Amino acid sequence: RCEQAMQADALPGLAVTLLLLLLPVLLRLFRWLIAYLDGLRRGGSLDDDDLLPAFDYQVAGHMGLSNEGGSLLVPEPGRIAKPVGLGYFAGEDRFYQTLRDTPELAAFCPAFYGHRSIRGRRFVVLEDLTHGMREPCIVDIKLGTTTVAPEAAWSKRITHLAKDRETTTRSLGVRLIGAMHTGAGADGGPRLKLGKPWGKAIRPGGLTAALRSVFSNEGRLCRRALRHYVLCLDKLLRELQSASSLAAVSGVSSHLWP
Repeated sequence: RCEQAMQADALPGLAVTLLLLLLPVLLRLFRWLIAYLDGLRRGGSLDDDDLLPAFDYQVAGHMGLSNEGGSLLVPEPGRIAKPVGLGYFAGEDRFYQTLRDTPELAAFCPAFYGHRSIRGRRFVVLEDLTHGMREPCIVDIKLGTTTVAPEAAWSKRITHLAKDRETTTRSLGVRLIGAMHTGAGADGGPRLKLGKPWGKAIRPGGLTAALRSVFSNEGRLCRRALRHYVLCLDKLLRELQSASSLAAVSGVSSHLWP
């Protein structure tokens, strides 16, 4: 009887575990169903691209489609599709094309698989670095002391310059945009999810604490992962400082902001 009681007590816990494992699949099916019904509502024929699921681990950037970019999609397992910006936001596709000719720098970037037209918009197809991970931890970091494109409209320049000065971009050349620690939290969602408002609120004196929070797991600093990250940055810095990479860096950056 005791064994039967223990087995009965274990059933609810097993059901919860199975539900958590199936939840990502159910969410993806739900997105496909929404896309299907939306296509029927429009009265148009559905293309396979209409059913592409969104990338579950996008922590920042623009949702939907806009001149600045948009939501990341998953065209196939192991790859993500990122919409190319329009107008003065364009250039990322040329960046990856140029990077193909500089393997010493391409080694630090996701693999580039070319372009794809989805819903009438040009996308770059990139390697999904989280593919195969059970509980990936993601942080989106924007580098550089300015986010203003030279050919941007004056209204846009003013807002970007103000944002750069208010955040850590102008003073430190780095800004945290968002972060996510996957895995089941207390509410069934990610254990940690931080978006743009969090990143914009960080000031120079608080950047170290913010970095520590995103590189920690349940309050403990992930020293091994952080050590690997620092070693990669040091290797990238040495590569950028080498004479053979100076011309390549100049060529790559010119494709971003001429």
